[in-house]
Amino acid sequence: MEIAASVTTPHDISAGRDTQNEKKMTRETRYHVLKIKDVEKYCTKTQLDTIVESLLRIDRKRCEDGQRARRYLVIESDWPEYGTVREMLEARESGQPNEIEALHAEFWRLKRELDDARGNVEKALSRQAELQRENDALKTRCQELEETCSDLETERDDAEHQPWPEWAEAILQMIRKRSGYDGFDDAEGVDLPEELRELLSGNDAEIERLRNLLAAKERAALDR
Repeated sequence: MEIAASVTTPHDISAGRDTQNEKKMTRETRYHVLKIKDVEKYCTKTQLDTIVESLLRIDRKRCEDGQRARRYLVIESDWPEYGTVREMLEARESGQPNEIEALHAEFWRLKRELDDARGNVEKALSRQAELQRENDALKTRCQELEETCSDLETERDDAEHQPWPEWAEAILQMIRKRSGYDGFDDAEGVDLPEELRELLSGNDAEIERLRNLLAAKERAALDR
């Protein structure tokens, strides 16, 4: 057990504000603290008994007055915590956040930023997974289309190497008889619809030429 040494406490002696609208903290002697080790070393037994009797009397009288028992936190000036605690008291008296409160505020600010960052990372990971699923689906679709194209190319090759039916051969001969094409590049393949389209196109042009010629003759006959 230790009793305290003379300590000072913050006290607003001005009961007002300074130029910064803040309370000024001054120190005044409000307590006397005795360290038991010092009392036992430097006081006689009679003096020690007197001190103990005085302390017991004060406690008893306070109890009779209905006051609660006091509890104290004593920090000696050579302790490393002394300056920090003093700054905390001065900050509280002036209405400013002390170092501990500032650290707490900074902690919660950083925690909120961390929570936001975690949320953004989770959203990014979710979006990445979604894009990966879409990419896998597209790859599967591309493979299906490649297989379909391969099957169609096989069917086309098989069809090109099969003999033509008689009716198709007859139509081709008729077309070439009228167009005069001798089929010298048939080795590269025969496009029956294209040859028929070219023949009909040529026929349309010839019909249009004959119509114009007939119309001209009719106009000439009328002019006579």
